Amino acid sequence: MRCTAPHQLETYATAELHGAVAAEEQRPSPYWLLREARTACAAHDVNGYLGAGQATPAYRPYLHTVVPTAKEWNAGERTVRCDVGVPGAEMPGTRSGSLKGALLREAGAPELRHCRYGGADIQCSEFHDRELVSDPVVFGPDIGRLGRGRIRAISYERCRAAAVRYLGAGLTERRDVRLHVQLPGTEQTEHPRVARCWLVVAAEGKTIRGSLYHQGRSVPSKAGAQDKGMA
Repeated sequence: MRCTAPHQLETYATAELHGAVAAEEQRPSPYWLLREARTACAAHDVNGYLGAGQATPAYRPYLHTVVPTAKEWNAGERTVRCDVGVPGAEMPGTRSGSLKGALLREAGAPELRHCRYGGADIQCSEFHDRELVSDPVVFGPDIGRLGRGRIRAISYERCRAAAVRYLGAGLTERRDVRLHVQLPGTEQTEHPRVARCWLVVAAEGKTIRGSLYHQGRSVPSKAGAQDKGMA
């Protein structure tokens, strides 16, 4: 089908398997086959397909790899398909229109941005109360020597700079949102050496819809903000 129709995945590349895995007469184990297929797809630039530059922050595509069936493998097929989609409550999500160049073409590309509401990870095209603004701040293995005060200072310094770049405006120019930093080892961060940088809706119980990326001083319209009582 055309990508203008509602769809979950689109193919950004095809790749050939080589080496030992491709030489197997019988279809290899799923683990081995998928590992090699994902490596083959990683050689193709999904970030470029999406329109991401080296400095494009905090986006999360859903990646999917399709491998030959046992029948296709026995017939000599060694081509894998590399697909991309958007995250959703049921992975992957559904959208209309191609993702090719979406990060350049669409305002903030909210379907590819990482937001949360009530602790659940969602697309920024849905109502949410916080948005991730950068890649994680990663500390080295000597983090224990820094002390909590120094870790906090470094995390906030880097997250504040990331938030300004993400918004395209100073934080004092946007009173509807504020910076929130998940410090390493707190709030169920997945790694004890990682801090995460969020912009949070300032008014308790309020949500916004759409991405804050490069929105500068603009404040969400009344149609784009709503009350959602937090449990």
